[in-house]
Amino acid sequence: MKRILFLVLILITFSLPYAFASDMTVYENNDYHFKFSHPSDWKVSQLKIENLSIIGLSPLRKDPLNSSIPTFEVDVQKYPINSDEVFSSQSVNKLIKDFQEDPLSKKISADIIVADYFVTHLKDKKAIFIRATVLMPLLSDSKFVEERYVLFHNSNRYDISICGTLDDLNNNRKIMELILNSFEFVQ
Repeated sequence: MKRILFLVLILITFSLPYAFASDMTVYENNDYHFKFSHPSDWKVSQLKIENLSIIGLSPLRKDPLNSSIPTFEVDVQKYPINSDEVFSSQSVNKLIKDFQEDPLSKKISADIIVADYFVTHLKDKKAIFIRATVLMPLLSDSKFVEERYVLFHNSNRYDISICGTLDDLNNNRKIMELILNSFEFVQ
């Protein structure tokens, strides 16, 4: 009996990612040469502000006034880089300061508190990881958590973010990680 239970648990563990992946759609952006997979019932929205292109992704909600929505976002902007300098501690510290003082974010949030940041890898690309708490009193009483990977590719800066309330992120962690892990650059 224990053996059967153990086999069932293993089967469930290994089949869960495939159950999520079975109803996925591929989003491909030919202008910025990337793609990722997302649940078919999630909404993709695009916005362009000056030199910044924003591709947002969130589940469709029955209550459109519910601001507690987990989101996956890719922000792309031209960014001439010197790869030796971009990951130096001085450049990373400047990037963190710019993140905290971003004028667009300041319009909707009262405060951005960076909890952690470090240089890491996302798949085969070197990246800067930032975890922050974002207070948005105009939208909600909730604290939002943002996990952001900053990558550089072909003279562009890609900010890939997962954002939502802590409960939303915890409840949607597996699907968010599937989306994040499906992100790749294409030629």
